[in-house]
Amino acid sequence: MPARAIPTLRRPAVALILALVAVPTLVADSPPVDFQAPTRLFQQPAIDSLATLPGDFVEMRYTLGALDRAARLQTRINEMLRRGSADFLITVYVLNRDQWATARFNMPYGIPVRVGPTGLAVPASGDAETAKLWNDLQLPLPSAPGIVYRGGPGHAPSELMADVVALALAGEIYADISRLAGDEFWFRGLVSHLVALDYMRKAEPEFKLELDVLYRQIRRERPARSLAASDYRPDISMRDWMWFQSQFHEGALAVFEEEGRGVRRRLEKIRKRNGGVVTSAAALGRWDSLRAWYDDAFSAISRRPER
Repeated sequence: MPARAIPTLRRPAVALILALVAVPTLVADSPPVDFQAPTRLFQQPAIDSLATLPGDFVEMRYTLGALDRAARLQTRINEMLRRGSADFLITVYVLNRDQWATARFNMPYGIPVRVGPTGLAVPASGDAETAKLWNDLQLPLPSAPGIVYRGGPGHAPSELMADVVALALAGEIYADISRLAGDEFWFRGLVSHLVALDYMRKAEPEFKLELDVLYRQIRRERPARSLAASDYRPDISMRDWMWFQSQFHEGALAVFEEEGRGVRRRLEKIRKRNGGVVTSAAALGRWDSLRAWYDDAFSAISRRPER
């Protein structure tokens, strides 16, 4: 019996296979995308087609089909704020991609932003583009266990990542209005995580553990003391901003391990003793664990070029 001829691949087919094999390598070696972090205040969106979900501390304005998403995020932010002494209302806009474009936020869809002094805007859901956004930033995503989402597989983590950013921004709003933001920009970020951790430790321990893992992964991708505390400033990039959030989370954990309950009350006492301002020096002097974390986390000298 004559031997069977082995079919040969034509050159275009060979080129296609080689290209498919090469793509992952090219993607892995590509530098991450980056853009300015959500540190700016945008105007409130003028969109009439939004439904309203009222609340004691958080009012949700949400797009059609995003009620579950709005209710889940409202519960998280409301629980975080009600444990403090500040009396104010945050309005959160839950927008689809078209509404985001109409609002003209100069920020990719998938990254929450602040609108006005006491408002937030967040994506209505995760999708293929929001998942790709975080992948292009080369940042890890939470596993999002048990989350019901409207998109396809893999979209829930990017939706949960938006919640992570939104909580950090909501904590900053709380720090600003309650006058706990301190005298340095980095301390404002730390207070945001103290406020968030204060509620998560009891109300959502599983979510806290998820953030522990997420922020630990981010810290592993860049060594400690890569940046100085003074590098945390309004023009910071998204990747640097997320690295600082991971450090602030670690600092907040250290404070709670030393202080236990009553961290917010302690901050308010520090503010009263220092003429209405929570100075970072006073906080570093109050908690030995905070001083140790600060010295381990940040470089003594800024390594960013002046702009």
